[in-house]
Amino acid sequence: MIRSALLLCAGFLAATCIACASTVAVSTGGRLGIRTATVPNCTAASFLGNVSWLNSQFSPGPGITPPAQPGPSSLPTGGSTPDYAGDLTRAFNAASPAFQQQLCNLDAVYINGFNLDSHNPSCPNGNCFAGSWGWLQSVPTGTYGRLIALSAGLWATANYSGYETVLMRSLLPQPITYSNAQSCSPAGSSNCVSLDGDMTIAVLAALAHEMGHIGWYAVVDPLSDPTNFCGGLFFSNSWITPVHKPPPDDAGHPWRNLLTQHERIHLRQANKWLDRHRNPPHIDDIDNPPGGGPTPNQSMFGLINRPAPWASPFAAMAPDEDFIETYKFAVLTTAKLPLTSVGINVPAGGSTNIAADYFAGRKPELARKVGCTPMTF
Repeated sequence: MIRSALLLCAGFLAATCIACASTVAVSTGGRLGIRTATVPNCTAASFLGNVSWLNSQFSPGPGITPPAQPGPSSLPTGGSTPDYAGDLTRAFNAASPAFQQQLCNLDAVYINGFNLDSHNPSCPNGNCFAGSWGWLQSVPTGTYGRLIALSAGLWATANYSGYETVLMRSLLPQPITYSNAQSCSPAGSSNCVSLDGDMTIAVLAALAHEMGHIGWYAVVDPLSDPTNFCGGLFFSNSWITPVHKPPPDDAGHPWRNLLTQHERIHLRQANKWLDRHRNPPHIDDIDNPPGGGPTPNQSMFGLINRPAPWASPFAAMAPDEDFIETYKFAVLTTAKLPLTSVGINVPAGGSTNIAADYFAGRKPELARKVGCTPMTF
């Protein structure tokens, strides 16, 4: 899920990341040359067979050949080393059949251990996600030109709630904490199991986020105006339209850096911070709080409290991240043990539960967007 995600195409510089929801017909479209992926005989073993350890610096880019794939035998093992292969296998087994197929359709999955201790991964400068990316190649070097990397730093987050909490600290000036992720059957009941016991759901969420980047460039980016995705239903009630595609970076490349506060300041200075919410609070209210208005913490709470339309605070950063985080939310809430509850607390702001509100029908706009989001592409 996450990172300073890099999303480039191989052949030319073109950008590359349901319960309770009404069903909306979605045309996946697709850029010329991008094939719908349908790898047969999809199993956990076949998915894991495409996983390799990456211990050298690599950044995807036009015409660049992906790193070698020595396979799962290259993953570090022994001692206190995280169980990379086991956690990836458990994440695959936890996923819905639709997302399992998406995982099998990848040409490669890298666990990026560059500059990290493979046996005791950490988060340099508090960033657990540098080195994670989703890459859709317009000219595939493999079967479908779909590749994902997850930073080994992800394993320093301990579990799903830890993963989301560390991610929020990378994005926002004040800490937001996630806690007590559960799957309850039925949703809203007390018949619940914890999803925070290991790394399974954190890895599933990270894979889903990077798959969402691939989905954006397979499904939404081919449209001349992304506002028209899902007949205009996805963005129109959340964003001032028209919405924009991610801007190129300073070198003119389609690279989406992690939208930290520093990155948002940089985009504003470069006149590349283009999209605003249809209704407050705005990200600008958090970064540059108005005099006499809500505090940054109150604005952050407004992003997640009902009936706000966002799957997460990250989704409120930009239209592409809205699509990507909504896709991730759909993957988690349709898993075999679906995420039905996770507490979210904003200090001096308030506490809420997006997943529980969604299943209780208190997130109608989020439900509409989930219904617009294709699970396969």
